[in-house]
Amino acid sequence: MIYLDLVFAVNLVMDWLILWTVALCLRLSFSFRRLTAGALIGALYGVVLLLPPLTWLATFGAKLLLSLLMTWMAFAWKSWQLYLRILGVFYLISFLAGGAVVGGAYLLQDAKAFAGYNGVLTLVNLPVAWLLVGVGSLLLISLAGVSWYRNHYYKVRYSVPLIVCFGEKRIGVRALVDTGNHLRDPFNQRPVIVMEYEVLKPFLPAELNCMLQATRGHKVQGLEQYTRLLKGTSWETRVRILPFHSLGNRQGLMLGLAADEVFLEVNGKSVYHRNVVIGVYHGFLSREQQYQALLHPELLQAEAGTGKGVA
Repeated sequence: MIYLDLVFAVNLVMDWLILWTVALCLRLSFSFRRLTAGALIGALYGVVLLLPPLTWLATFGAKLLLSLLMTWMAFAWKSWQLYLRILGVFYLISFLAGGAVVGGAYLLQDAKAFAGYNGVLTLVNLPVAWLLVGVGSLLLISLAGVSWYRNHYYKVRYSVPLIVCFGEKRIGVRALVDTGNHLRDPFNQRPVIVMEYEVLKPFLPAELNCMLQATRGHKVQGLEQYTRLLKGTSWETRVRILPFHSLGNRQGLMLGLAADEVFLEVNGKSVYHRNVVIGVYHGFLSREQQYQALLHPELLQAEAGTGKGVA
C-alpha cells in the first residue's frame, strides 16, 4: 500500500533541501517562494509518477524536463552559463544525497527492502532515520560547498588581470585583491604589489637572477649590494628594500623593483598607475596557480592627476 500524501510530503522536503543546498553552494540569492514552487513541482512529479497510466513519466526525457523546470522555477534567470552551473550542481547534489540514503539502506537492510514500481526504484518500509541521513548529507554538502566557494571561486572572482611594465618589457598575470596586504614603499608610502619570482625571472637581468638564486632562502641582501651589482644599468634605480611583518617573521625584508607602469582591468575598465614597486616573493602565492600576484586594494582606484586613470 502506498500513501500518496506521505510520498508528496517526503519529496517536498527533500527537493526543497536540495534546491536550498544548490543556492548555498553557488552563493546564489534566492526567494523562499521560488524554492518552494520548484520543490512543489518535484513533489507532484513524485506522486504522479506512481499512477499506473502515466508510466511514461519515468523515462529519461521526462526526468530531464522535470529538472529543467524545477531549477528554472526555483532560481531567477540571469544567464545560460549560470543556469548550466545550477543544473550541474543540482544533479550532483541529488546523486550524492540519494546515494547516501540508498547505499546506507542497502548495506544495513535486507535486499528485499528494494522494489520496483511502474519502472521506479522504491524502498519498502524505509525508517524515518534514513530520511534524516539524507537531510544530514545535504547539510554536509552545503557546508562543503560554501567552504569550496570561499577557497576557490571567491579567489577567482576577486582577482583581476594585471600588466606590469619594466621599460619595453610587459608582464601579464592575474592578481588577487588582498585586503590584508598593507605593504608600502618606505620612500613614498605608496602601495606595493607582491609578485612571484618565477613570473618575474624571465624579465630580470642575468646578474640579478644569479644573486636571487644564490641567496634563495636566505635574508635579502643590503640595498648597496644590489645597486653595486646593477650599476650602470637601467635597473640600478629600480631597487628597493621593503620591510614587512608577517606571522613568524616580525622583521622581514623583501626585494622590491620599481615598475614604470602597471595596468589593471577593473569591471571592464583599465586603471593606470606609474612607479609602483613590485615586491619579489620566492614561492607560490596560490597552490592552484589561480593568481600570481597580491594587489593592494588602493590600487583599484585610478591615479589622480595622471590623465590616464580609467580608459
